[in-house]
Amino acid sequence: MKHTPKSTQKLLRLSLCAFALCISANATNAQNPQATQTTQATHEKSHKNTQAINEAQNSLDSRDSSHDLHSRASNDDSSSHAHDLSDSHKPHDSNDLSHSHDSHSLDNSQDSHSNHDNHAHPASHFTSRYHYLHAYELHEHGHSRTSDFASLSARVGIFGKSSALASKAENSNRDNYAMLYSSVLLQSTPFARSHTALNGLTLGVGVVAYAPFYTDKANAYTYINSNFVANNAYLGYIKDFDRLSLEVLAGRFERELEWVGHSLQGVFARLTLPFGTRTPHSAQIYGIWVNEHADITREFSSDFNFYKHLYAGENLYAGGVNLSFGLAQNARLHFEPYAYYLSNFFGVYGAKFVLDLGFGADALASHSSTNSHSGAKWRSKTIAHSAFLYSNYSRIHAGHEHSDGEHNHNGEDGHGHLDTSNRGDTYFALLEQEFEYRDLVYFGAGFQHIGVRVFEIANIETTSRFEAHEGEGYGVIRPGLMHSGSHTSNAYDAHTNTYYGFVGARFGREKRFALEAMGRDSRSSARAQSAFSLGLRYAFPYGFEIGGIGVFMLEKYADESTLNRSFGKAYMQWRF
Repeated sequence: MKHTPKSTQKLLRLSLCAFALCISANATNAQNPQATQTTQATHEKSHKNTQAINEAQNSLDSRDSSHDLHSRASNDDSSSHAHDLSDSHKPHDSNDLSHSHDSHSLDNSQDSHSNHDNHAHPASHFTSRYHYLHAYELHEHGHSRTSDFASLSARVGIFGKSSALASKAENSNRDNYAMLYSSVLLQSTPFARSHTALNGLTLGVGVVAYAPFYTDKANAYTYINSNFVANNAYLGYIKDFDRLSLEVLAGRFERELEWVGHSLQGVFARLTLPFGTRTPHSAQIYGIWVNEHADITREFSSDFNFYKHLYAGENLYAGGVNLSFGLAQNARLHFEPYAYYLSNFFGVYGAKFVLDLGFGADALASHSSTNSHSGAKWRSKTIAHSAFLYSNYSRIHAGHEHSDGEHNHNGEDGHGHLDTSNRGDTYFALLEQEFEYRDLVYFGAGFQHIGVRVFEIANIETTSRFEAHEGEGYGVIRPGLMHSGSHTSNAYDAHTNTYYGFVGARFGREKRFALEAMGRDSRSSARAQSAFSLGLRYAFPYGFEIGGIGVFMLEKYADESTLNRSFGKAYMQWRF
């Protein structure tokens, strides 16, 4: 892969422009402290009017239920003021147990988002996946610069991956690369009366840039398919009624649902309705049409051509209902039935249950904590999730020999995809249990099973905790599952059982240091893969962050010898 000086110059110009705009916004705020006080007073006054809807949004975001309960807790440190590249501008639609997938909020740190999860912009793609961050409400937090009606966030960093520890005869020369990356996102509500009353038109513009400076000559995978991508260019509309909230997005935006995510091109709509008097409940109806999709993360990039290359340019349609019931003071039940349809390829119909409990009085709990169980010493999250895939493709091509041709991208690029030669009706089932103690330590285990055919929708996106989604857990970098080049997992192949476990902790008065250990074993009669990882992260003041992970991976195909596919990843970044 050749990279001309022009790409590097473009990256530098982008970063300098973002830095200059941030300084300008800061100076404006400093010159008008009285206006800041007035804004704060207005915010306090309007808080009561939107509290019910905010709680509903936080508890129902359409992708939460499958993620770590600690993700919200991790966001309440002021320690991490850094977003992850591909996640820092992304609003996360996770059902968040009332939070759960560290969403990528309006440019705050992977751990500091929960402090303001009702004040982030909806299309921000680089935040934590478990928090919804109330749509379009802008707020100055982390290192994002805001005015009354606009917000600017940016970051620059270095990322590298190496397979040097793998078997030299197999893939020690693959997946070795390093690059500079940068992202900028500008979001605005031009006609809002104030930054706390953002009903009306919203818009956002964002770009990401990559400048690889090392790739192994023997590298068979191209991780950086696009050096410069305009991943945000959207118009939106939001309207808060007394007991109802409406949100619409159109264009290119960041949104995370159960089986689709990253950068999307299409239209998204959501209606949120809180109800219940003694115990708060909420309902959320959402739908999305995706015309095209791009994989944009800190680790790799592609342009908006995913469906064109893998699925003949077909469109994806999805919709669902999120229901959240307050069973008691520290107990909530989430239920989300959903459906996905990719024209001429498949339909997926599933449901997810999440039971979120808090127990054990904690005298040390902070009254200001954003934890959904701020008075509980322990938290428990139980997930039961299942889906059925109905294969239109196998019926259309019944009786015809085919190798999937252009539709089979397994190993063709650095993102890695499932081998779809075994298409057909199948199912997915998952059961997971997680515990967390005082927002300091979490641990758990889970089991996943795939039916008689490959679970193909995993090619597009998954909510697995092993995915390299930035900002999850305590912000520690994760090993990756799908879209991981030569290390792409077999967890969604036909007849595959996956057993896994995990433990994470964070340390220090400001919880700046965190680590996470994970292990999984995915095996079928055709292929077995085991992976064990240890990841670390440290968040310095002023938005600077470093992290890394080592992964010991063994893989064996039927009738072949075991391969060592171990690898490591590391990054450092600055958010401003």
